[in-house]
Amino acid sequence: MIDPALATAADYADALLVARRTKNLVALVLLILLLTQLGLFLSLKYAVGPEGLTRLAPVPAVVIAPVVSPRVVIPPVVSPPVTPTTTVADGIPAAASPSVSTPVATVSPSAVAAPSAVDLIKLGMSVSMFGGLVLSILLVLVLILIAHIMLVGRLIGVSPVISSLVVALFLALLLFPWQSLLVTSRIDSAGMDNANFVPPGILYSWSEVASRVHATPADVSGQVLYWARFVAAPVLAMILVLRVQIRSGRGLRQALGEDVTPDNPKFVN
Repeated sequence: MIDPALATAADYADALLVARRTKNLVALVLLILLLTQLGLFLSLKYAVGPEGLTRLAPVPAVVIAPVVSPRVVIPPVVSPPVTPTTTVADGIPAAASPSVSTPVATVSPSAVAAPSAVDLIKLGMSVSMFGGLVLSILLVLVLILIAHIMLVGRLIGVSPVISSLVVALFLALLLFPWQSLLVTSRIDSAGMDNANFVPPGILYSWSEVASRVHATPADVSGQVLYWARFVAAPVLAMILVLRVQIRSGRGLRQALGEDVTPDNPKFVN
Protein backbone atom coordinates (compact mmCIF):
# COMPACT_ATOMS: atom_id res chain seq x y z
CA MET A 1 0.00 0.00 0.00
CA ILE A 2 1.31 3.43 -0.99
CA ASP A 3 2.00 5.80 1.87
CA PRO A 4 -0.45 8.76 1.59
CA ALA A 5 2.19 11.21 2.79
CA LEU A 6 4.61 10.01 0.11
CA ALA A 7 1.93 10.24 -2.59
CA THR A 8 1.01 13.77 -1.49
CA ALA A 9 4.66 14.84 -1.56
CA ALA A 10 5.06 13.38 -5.05
CA ASP A 11 1.95 15.22 -6.20
CA TYR A 12 3.30 18.52 -4.86
CA ALA A 13 6.63 17.84 -6.57
CA ASP A 14 4.93 17.19 -9.94
CA ALA A 15 2.94 20.40 -9.62
CA LEU A 16 6.08 22.40 -8.83
CA LEU A 17 7.90 20.86 -11.80
CA VAL A 18 5.10 21.85 -14.17
CA ALA A 19 5.00 25.36 -12.72
CA ARG A 20 8.78 25.68 -13.01
CA ARG A 21 8.75 24.71 -16.68
CA THR A 22 6.00 27.22 -17.35
CA LYS A 23 7.86 29.94 -15.47
CA ASN A 24 11.07 29.27 -17.40
CA LEU A 25 9.25 29.41 -20.73
CA VAL A 26 7.43 32.65 -19.88
CA ALA A 27 10.61 34.32 -18.66
CA LEU A 28 12.54 33.21 -21.76
CA VAL A 29 9.93 34.54 -24.19
CA LEU A 30 9.69 37.79 -22.20
CA LEU A 31 13.45 38.27 -22.45
CA ILE A 32 13.32 37.61 -26.21
CA LEU A 33 10.54 40.18 -26.66
CA LEU A 34 12.46 42.82 -24.70
CA LEU A 35 15.58 42.16 -26.77
CA THR A 36 13.49 42.32 -29.95
CA GLN A 37 11.98 45.65 -28.95
CA LEU A 38 15.40 47.13 -28.20
CA GLY A 39 16.81 45.78 -31.47
CA LEU A 40 13.90 47.19 -33.48
CA PHE A 41 14.37 50.62 -31.92
CA LEU A 42 18.08 50.66 -32.77
CA SER A 43 17.33 49.44 -36.29
CA LEU A 44 14.76 52.17 -36.77
CA LYS A 45 17.15 54.82 -35.49
CA TYR A 46 20.26 53.86 -37.44
CA ALA A 47 19.00 51.90 -40.46
CA VAL A 48 15.84 53.86 -41.38
CA GLY A 49 16.07 57.57 -42.03
CA PRO A 50 13.46 60.17 -41.11
CA GLU A 51 12.08 60.06 -44.64
CA GLY A 52 11.28 56.36 -44.19
CA LEU A 53 8.79 57.15 -41.42
CA THR A 54 6.87 59.69 -43.47
CA ARG A 55 6.68 57.52 -46.57
CA LEU A 56 3.52 55.49 -46.53
CA ALA A 57 3.68 51.85 -47.38
CA PRO A 58 2.38 51.09 -50.89
CA VAL A 59 -1.14 49.72 -50.95
CA PRO A 60 -1.88 47.11 -53.61
CA ALA A 61 -4.44 48.37 -56.10
CA VAL A 62 -6.02 47.15 -59.30
CA VAL A 63 -6.46 49.67 -62.11
CA ILE A 64 -9.16 48.83 -64.64
CA ALA A 65 -8.99 50.68 -67.93
CA PRO A 66 -12.33 52.29 -68.79
CA VAL A 67 -14.19 50.70 -71.67
CA VAL A 68 -15.28 53.23 -74.27
CA SER A 69 -18.00 52.07 -76.60
CA PRO A 70 -17.06 52.84 -80.22
CA ARG A 71 -19.23 55.41 -82.00
CA VAL A 72 -20.72 54.07 -85.21
CA VAL A 73 -21.23 56.63 -87.95
CA ILE A 74 -24.03 55.68 -90.33
CA PRO A 75 -23.70 57.33 -93.74
CA PRO A 76 -26.80 58.76 -95.40
CA VAL A 77 -28.86 56.31 -97.38
CA VAL A 78 -28.37 56.70 -101.11
CA SER A 79 -30.38 54.64 -103.53
CA PRO A 80 -28.22 54.21 -106.60
CA PRO A 81 -29.11 51.62 -109.17
CA VAL A 82 -28.00 48.37 -107.66
CA THR A 83 -27.23 45.40 -109.73
CA PRO A 84 -27.64 42.49 -107.35
CA THR A 85 -25.40 39.55 -107.80
CA THR A 86 -26.98 36.19 -107.59
CA THR A 87 -25.46 33.05 -106.41
CA VAL A 88 -25.37 30.11 -108.62
CA ALA A 89 -26.96 27.86 -106.02
CA ASP A 90 -30.20 29.56 -105.08
CA GLY A 91 -30.27 32.87 -106.88
CA ILE A 92 -30.53 34.98 -103.70
CA PRO A 93 -28.73 38.37 -103.75
CA ALA A 94 -25.65 38.33 -101.54
CA ALA A 95 -25.49 41.27 -99.13
CA ALA A 96 -22.25 42.54 -97.74
CA SER A 97 -22.02 42.04 -93.96
CA PRO A 98 -19.81 44.55 -92.18
CA SER A 99 -17.28 43.18 -89.70
CA VAL A 100 -17.94 44.50 -86.20
CA SER A 101 -15.16 44.32 -83.62
CA THR A 102 -16.32 43.73 -80.04
CA PRO A 103 -14.49 45.91 -77.49
CA VAL A 104 -12.70 43.96 -74.74
CA ALA A 105 -12.22 45.36 -71.25
CA THR A 106 -8.54 45.54 -70.38
CA VAL A 107 -7.49 45.02 -66.76
CA SER A 108 -4.01 46.14 -65.74
CA PRO A 109 -3.40 45.17 -62.07
CA SER A 110 -0.49 46.94 -60.45
CA ALA A 111 2.25 44.89 -58.93
CA VAL A 112 1.71 44.11 -55.26
CA ALA A 113 4.58 45.70 -53.40
CA ALA A 114 6.29 43.87 -50.58
CA PRO A 115 5.94 45.36 -47.08
CA SER A 116 8.63 47.90 -46.31
CA ALA A 117 11.08 47.75 -43.42
CA VAL A 118 9.08 50.36 -41.52
CA ASP A 119 5.97 48.19 -41.76
CA LEU A 120 7.84 45.17 -40.40
CA ILE A 121 9.33 47.21 -37.53
CA LYS A 122 5.90 48.60 -36.69
CA LEU A 123 4.44 45.10 -36.64
CA GLY A 124 7.32 43.81 -34.49
CA MET A 125 6.90 46.61 -31.95
CA SER A 126 3.17 46.02 -31.70
CA VAL A 127 3.71 42.29 -31.13
CA SER A 128 6.46 42.90 -28.58
CA MET A 129 4.35 45.42 -26.65
CA PHE A 130 1.32 43.12 -26.51
CA GLY A 131 3.37 40.02 -25.74
CA GLY A 132 5.44 41.74 -23.07
CA LEU A 133 2.33 43.01 -21.31
CA VAL A 134 0.60 39.61 -21.37
CA LEU A 135 3.69 37.62 -20.36
CA SER A 136 4.53 39.93 -17.45
CA ILE A 137 1.05 39.34 -16.02
CA LEU A 138 1.36 35.61 -16.69
CA LEU A 139 4.70 35.51 -14.86
CA VAL A 140 3.08 37.05 -11.79
CA LEU A 141 0.25 34.52 -11.89
CA VAL A 142 2.66 31.58 -12.19
CA LEU A 143 4.67 32.81 -9.20
CA ILE A 144 1.47 33.20 -7.18
CA LEU A 145 0.58 29.61 -8.07
CA ILE A 146 4.05 28.39 -7.02
CA ALA A 147 3.88 30.25 -3.71
CA HIS A 148 0.40 28.84 -3.05
CA ILE A 149 1.56 25.26 -3.67
CA MET A 150 4.56 25.74 -1.40
CA LEU A 151 2.47 27.26 1.39
CA VAL A 152 -0.17 24.53 1.23
CA GLY A 153 2.47 21.82 1.14
CA ARG A 154 4.49 23.48 3.92
CA LEU A 155 7.65 23.34 1.83
CA ILE A 156 10.85 25.26 2.35
CA GLY A 157 12.07 27.93 -0.04
CA VAL A 158 9.02 30.17 0.22
CA SER A 159 11.03 33.30 1.01
CA PRO A 160 12.91 33.47 -2.34
CA VAL A 161 9.69 32.81 -4.25
CA ILE A 162 7.81 35.58 -2.40
CA SER A 163 10.64 38.06 -3.05
CA SER A 164 10.58 37.07 -6.73
CA LEU A 165 6.82 37.62 -6.77
CA VAL A 166 7.23 41.15 -5.41
CA VAL A 167 9.87 41.94 -8.05
CA ALA A 168 7.63 40.47 -10.78
CA LEU A 169 4.75 42.70 -9.67
CA PHE A 170 7.04 45.73 -9.78
CA LEU A 171 8.26 44.64 -13.23
CA ALA A 172 4.70 44.33 -14.55
CA LEU A 173 3.95 47.87 -13.39
CA LEU A 174 7.10 49.16 -15.07
CA LEU A 175 6.39 47.36 -18.33
CA PHE A 176 2.80 48.55 -18.68
CA PRO A 177 2.56 51.24 -21.44
CA TRP A 178 1.06 54.01 -19.32
CA GLN A 179 1.77 56.55 -22.06
CA SER A 180 -0.86 54.87 -24.27
CA LEU A 181 -3.50 54.64 -21.56
CA LEU A 182 -3.30 57.78 -19.44
CA VAL A 183 -2.19 60.40 -21.94
CA THR A 184 -4.72 63.19 -22.50
CA SER A 185 -4.71 66.14 -24.85
CA ARG A 186 -5.61 69.77 -24.33
CA ILE A 187 -5.79 72.75 -26.64
CA ASP A 188 -3.77 75.70 -25.45
CA SER A 189 -4.41 79.38 -26.17
CA ALA A 190 -2.41 79.23 -29.40
CA GLY A 191 -4.57 76.44 -30.75
CA MET A 192 -1.86 73.80 -30.43
CA ASP A 193 -2.61 70.27 -29.28
CA ASN A 194 -0.36 69.50 -26.32
CA ALA A 195 -0.24 66.23 -24.42
CA ASN A 196 -0.02 66.16 -20.64
CA PHE A 197 3.09 64.47 -19.32
CA VAL A 198 2.61 60.86 -18.23
CA PRO A 199 5.46 58.66 -16.94
CA PRO A 200 5.98 56.16 -19.76
CA GLY A 201 6.15 52.41 -19.37
CA ILE A 202 9.16 50.42 -20.49
CA LEU A 203 7.27 48.89 -23.42
CA TYR A 204 7.32 51.15 -26.47
CA SER A 205 4.28 52.25 -28.40
CA TRP A 206 4.68 52.82 -32.13
CA SER A 207 3.38 56.40 -32.00
CA GLU A 208 5.93 57.30 -29.32
CA VAL A 209 8.85 55.73 -31.17
CA ALA A 210 7.88 57.18 -34.55
CA SER A 211 7.70 60.69 -33.12
CA ARG A 212 10.88 60.57 -31.02
CA VAL A 213 13.28 58.10 -32.61
CA HIS A 214 15.09 60.75 -34.70
CA ALA A 215 14.46 63.67 -32.34
CA THR A 216 17.57 63.34 -30.19
CA PRO A 217 17.79 66.30 -27.75
CA ALA A 218 20.77 68.61 -28.03
CA ASP A 219 21.33 69.21 -24.31
CA VAL A 220 23.02 66.68 -22.05
CA SER A 221 20.09 66.17 -19.69
CA GLY A 222 17.75 65.57 -22.60
CA GLN A 223 20.12 63.01 -24.11
CA VAL A 224 20.39 61.20 -20.77
CA LEU A 225 16.61 60.99 -20.47
CA TYR A 226 16.30 59.96 -24.12
CA TRP A 227 18.75 57.04 -23.89
CA ALA A 228 17.47 56.07 -20.45
CA ARG A 229 13.94 55.84 -21.86
CA PHE A 230 14.69 53.81 -24.98
CA VAL A 231 17.81 51.80 -24.06
CA ALA A 232 18.46 51.71 -20.31
CA ALA A 233 14.84 50.96 -19.38
CA PRO A 234 14.59 47.74 -21.46
CA VAL A 235 17.97 46.64 -20.10
CA LEU A 236 16.69 47.24 -16.55
CA ALA A 237 13.61 45.14 -17.34
CA MET A 238 15.80 42.28 -18.57
CA ILE A 239 17.88 42.46 -15.38
CA LEU A 240 14.71 42.26 -13.29
CA VAL A 241 13.50 39.24 -15.27
CA LEU A 242 16.83 37.50 -14.68
CA ARG A 243 16.63 38.31 -10.97
CA VAL A 244 13.14 36.83 -10.78
CA GLN A 245 14.40 33.71 -12.50
CA ILE A 246 17.42 33.26 -10.23
CA ARG A 247 15.59 33.88 -6.94
CA SER A 248 12.53 31.80 -7.78
CA GLY A 249 14.68 29.00 -9.15
CA ARG A 250 16.62 28.88 -5.88
CA GLY A 251 13.40 28.61 -3.87
CA LEU A 252 12.08 25.83 -6.13
CA ARG A 253 15.30 23.86 -5.84
CA GLN A 254 15.04 24.07 -2.06
CA ALA A 255 11.41 22.93 -2.15
CA LEU A 256 12.21 20.01 -4.45
CA GLY A 257 15.28 18.98 -2.49
CA GLU A 258 17.67 19.74 -5.35
CA ASP A 259 19.69 22.44 -3.59
CA VAL A 260 22.87 20.91 -2.15
CA THR A 261 23.50 23.03 0.95
CA PRO A 262 24.42 22.31 4.58
CA ASP A 263 20.69 22.67 5.34
CA ASN A 264 20.03 19.55 3.25
CA PRO A 265 22.53 17.04 4.67
CA LYS A 266 21.06 14.07 2.90
CA PHE A 267 22.32 15.46 -0.43
CA VAL A 268 25.84 16.02 0.82
CA ASN A 269 28.35 13.25 0.10
